[in-house]
Amino acid sequence: ELFFVVYYYFEIDWRPEEIIWRIGSSPDKMRIVGYMNDKVTTIANNQMTLIITQEYHNTKWWPGSQFTQENLPFPSKDLIGEIYELVIE
Repeated sequence: ELFFVVYYYFEIDWRPEEIIWRIGSSPDKMRIVGYMNDKVTTIANNQMTLIITQEYHNTKWWPGSQFTQENLPFPSKDLIGEIYELVIE
């Protein structure tokens, strides 16, 4: 249900001891889809670079594509996306 809307909200909450990834159909309907803390990895305390890309991952640990991939790692045609707004707090 995360991927059956016209557009999505993505959030990366970067804290000194953890990083939380959220996705939702609106800012008030965000769901946690990824989590790291300082017990699993090292959380860097330095300048970040935002890179936005389209990737398909193993659905055991990350939401998969809403389309049947038939064991192909990428879609046959590029998926075009637009960034409407970027907010940094």
